[in-house]
Amino acid sequence: MLYWESLNRLRLRLTAINQQSAKRKFAASLSRDGDWVVAQCLEVDVASQVKSESEALANFKEALTLHFEPPAATDAPSINAVEIVPVHSEISRGTLLSIIRQAGLTAEDFEEL
Repeated sequence: MLYWESLNRLRLRLTAINQQSAKRKFAASLSRDGDWVVAQCLEVDVASQVKSESEALANFKEALTLHFEPPAATDAPSINAVEIVPVHSEISRGTLLSIIRQAGLTAEDFEEL
């Protein structure tokens, strides 16, 4: 757990440094969609949709801040292996053997893997 705490402290320190030294300006396109006001960033894929223009801009600013905030794990992630079986039409006979040979293996080498 010490690793995650150190990582989060480093992330907070870097975030503070970035906020002080790397202020950037972004353009917000405001439009109406029925009763909604949509604020959409022209430089990155961030948008906000609410009832008022002032609220749209405030939410837009918060969304941009969160977009550029480095990710932080609150708990150690669990890594899981997932096995899938692709759904596709049947492949031609001999295709696997051809792939094995292109990889420089024999059928026996492949079976040992």
